[in-house]
Amino acid sequence: MILSSTRMGVLISAIAMGLVSVPSFLHAEEKFFNGSLSNEYKFRATSDVKDHDLESTLSLNIGDPIRDRFSGALQGGGIFDLNGKQDDFSLSGIYDTFPKSTVGRLYYAYMNAKKIKPIESLRVGRQYLYALDALYFDGTSVETMPYYGITLGGYGGIPVHQFESEIGIDPGDWVAGGYLQWNPIAAVRFRFDETHLKDDTSAFRITEGDQEDDLMGTSLWIDLTENFDFYTRFTTFSDQVRDVEAATSFRNSDKDFSIRLRGYRLLEGYDIRVIEWDAYGIAGTYEPFSQISLSVNKGLGKKFMVDGGVDYRFLDDEQIASAFNHGYERVYLSGSSHDFLVKNLALNTTFDYYHGEDSTLKNNSTGFSFFASQKLFKKRLEMDGGTAYYLYRYNLLYGDESVNVQTYFGNVEGKIVKSLKAKVGYEYENNDLEDFQTVETSLIWEF
Repeated sequence: MILSSTRMGVLISAIAMGLVSVPSFLHAEEKFFNGSLSNEYKFRATSDVKDHDLESTLSLNIGDPIRDRFSGALQGGGIFDLNGKQDDFSLSGIYDTFPKSTVGRLYYAYMNAKKIKPIESLRVGRQYLYALDALYFDGTSVETMPYYGITLGGYGGIPVHQFESEIGIDPGDWVAGGYLQWNPIAAVRFRFDETHLKDDTSAFRITEGDQEDDLMGTSLWIDLTENFDFYTRFTTFSDQVRDVEAATSFRNSDKDFSIRLRGYRLLEGYDIRVIEWDAYGIAGTYEPFSQISLSVNKGLGKKFMVDGGVDYRFLDDEQIASAFNHGYERVYLSGSSHDFLVKNLALNTTFDYYHGEDSTLKNNSTGFSFFASQKLFKKRLEMDGGTAYYLYRYNLLYGDESVNVQTYFGNVEGKIVKSLKAKVGYEYENNDLEDFQTVETSLIWEF
């Protein structure tokens, strides 16, 4: 991969700082670093079309981010299309949009520093950050130590868009933002966020040209009692409001019981935004909707658990349903067990009922999912398998979706020697468009 000189300088400097600084702060008995190297082969087939891919990934951790003042992490690799591009696009994915059959990837590369007054934490390099929404960028993020209950945070850099180019960047893009958090008392937390993003192209909306947006939001958390809490959030763009949500939950550890209620409202429809806030733009305008969700979880002794819930999502206008944007009712009930009859055996069964609430799908649909996992030989070998049901599955490249999808899968994972393990997995997908088969094999060296 070829990075810009500025970008490469930041990343190399960050890693070098860690290599020089970390050892003196690590515990003597700890390893200087640890990580893994994996090679995964994937074979996919449908009808007469076949696809062969290989992905190699190196993950490296420097120090312990919990205990050590300085630490770091790196993950990168390559994806290789072994049989080249094909005329049939039924198995095409996002990586097929690149002109080469080999695509290099740098997923993250950063160094952390913490507890350096007045800084609570500092991160430099390629990183993920959640601030109102998920952000992925090359740059710096920092948070101060609390002062009279007030904490300040800031971040800035160049957004990473892994599928716009091989190195994931466009020099014309930039992101900057910050937040203020206030804890007036231990049970109350208030936060205000603002983020500015500039994107020379908006994902698949390249013809739209440059996009620039500001997203702001306020959040409030209240621990009403030891077991009962409340959360609410409101976000808005600089030119239109976006959404509001509220949630409350109750937990009783003695009874192994919890219940959560959440409400969400998309206030106005939107589509063309910077890529981070336009995840559904390929499917058209994301239209206003409301959603209410209730979930209940109850343990039954030490080996059993049952959970269930209801989701009710409805569009303001059911005639404007599109991919990613549906109205429906969902009722589900799930039961699970651990170490029942056989040690290290885990089981889970889920029943789903859906009723469409828009112009696209109004039929009743039911689905069944089952999962079983067994560990053997002192957990050196693990086997799992089952079936899973999805009302909708999406193809992000083409913006289409499948309905009433049932998959069947099985996996085997085992240690060959102490630091070397292998995985083999198979999945069969049956949907309303076509059937797909996938075989994956992996060899993983942990060090």
